[in-house]
Amino acid sequence: MSQRTPPATRLHTAAEWCRSPDPLTRIQGLELAAGLGREGREMVLRALADNELLVREAAIRLAVRVLPAPRLLTGLASRENATLRTSCISALRQQGSRALPALRRELRSRDPDVVMFCLQILGSMPGEEAAALLLPYLSHENLNLAQAAVDSLGELKSTVAVGPLLELLCGDPWLAFAATLALGRIGDPRATRDLLALLDDDVLRAVALEALERIADGAAARPICKRL
Repeated sequence: MSQRTPPATRLHTAAEWCRSPDPLTRIQGLELAAGLGREGREMVLRALADNELLVREAAIRLAVRVLPAPRLLTGLASRENATLRTSCISALRQQGSRALPALRRELRSRDPDVVMFCLQILGSMPGEEAAALLLPYLSHENLNLAQAAVDSLGELKSTVAVGPLLELLCGDPWLAFAATLALGRIGDPRATRDLLALLDDDVLRAVALEALERIADGAAARPICKRL
């Protein structure tokens, strides 16, 4: 469609194509809509819940480019539409550092599920900035939020989190399990001694051994052999 075609006509055409039963036609409609201002961007947002994976993937690619992070964050609170929520999370992850200011604000949400999703998304953000937002949640009274922070710090391979994560090894068993996994992902040998101590723990032995294998600290070889 020519750029000389009036915007209202292009928007109408995009809306018609987005309602097509053919997924490829719907994708064409989204590509047209993406450049047509707020109404076009809303078509992209709605398509994040499309029942066809191919269309959702196209919508996510476009959303990364044209939808502001605050608008995508509204999808995290969609309890009745898990597909929309998952697509919004994927788009926010791909936006990277552009989404950080909005995520920082949304961490103040009163909805613990929204906060949890934000913490999970932070695991794919630039490390230093994201880690600073995640660390305070390691001691949160809501264990779901604390675990989300632990998991994301592991994804980030954040070495600044090693000390705080080690402190979790003697606390809640579920958080200790998650912290052990995270320490293995981070791969910092400072965790070796504490992880070796977990080899005497019936619950955490297997995951501690996995973490030690990931860290691959030569100093752990002999102690591991003695315990096995």
